Amino acid sequence: MPIVFGAAGIFTPIIEGAATAIGAGMVVGGFSGATRGVIRSESRQEVEDDALRATYLGAVVALASWAVDQCIVYATGI
Repeated sequence: MPIVFGAAGIFTPIIEGAATAIGAGMVVGGFSGATRGVIRSESRQEVEDDALRATYLGAVVALASWAVDQCIVYATGI
């Protein structure tokens, strides 16, 4: 296999960081949404209805935070 195909490019760490942020955001968002439902004494049905929205919201917040962090790292490295 040529060495070119075995090397990680410059975009691989960016994609890995974004995927990690999305995964962590989904976990934290889902946990936060379920915890909020328990605290508010919602039924299981109501908590499950909001679960997908909470996981997506968590992923968006984490991805936005990661993007801001990358901008700060880039700006301070100039």
